[in-house]
Amino acid sequence: MSETQNTVVDEKGTPPTTTEEPKAEPTADNNAQPVDSTQVKTYETALRKVLGMKDNEEFGDIDKRIADLEKRNSEIEQNAKNSIISYAIKALNGYDTKLLNKVIDLTNVSIDEKGNVTGLDEAVKAAAAEFPAVVLKKEVKEPFKPVNPSGAVSESVTMNDLIRGKLK
Repeated sequence: MSETQNTVVDEKGTPPTTTEEPKAEPTADNNAQPVDSTQVKTYETALRKVLGMKDNEEFGDIDKRIADLEKRNSEIEQNAKNSIISYAIKALNGYDTKLLNKVIDLTNVSIDEKGNVTGLDEAVKAAAAEFPAVVLKKEVKEPFKPVNPSGAVSESVTMNDLIRGKLK
């Protein structure tokens, strides 16, 4: 005996079509919406860009890549802070800035969110107290006094008077 299939056909002899919805891709969270493959590609591309990866490169250990990225960002941030502090020291007047950069203790110097350097004045004063050579000596310059070649006592003698010999 042959087996017969129990399929229902309509009047024209064609089997009925199924109206099932396409199955959604599985998600990590049962309450989340189904994930579209184009969204996955978009997120993957964005992640590759953030991590600095090429298109054909394997992800590997993502936690290690994120740790490396955080380390690199902290190094860049520290270099920027050091540059800001260095420029703030160079802008100081009355100090030997090259020597000050070598002897100053920057442990209490910080930069706030607005980019202002705080604690630098105290650190400079402490370095100047410990190493007086960082403070430049101010040379007191006397104002220019013209020389009177005739030795006249009068302060109101002009050059014209000297030429004409009209000394009083």
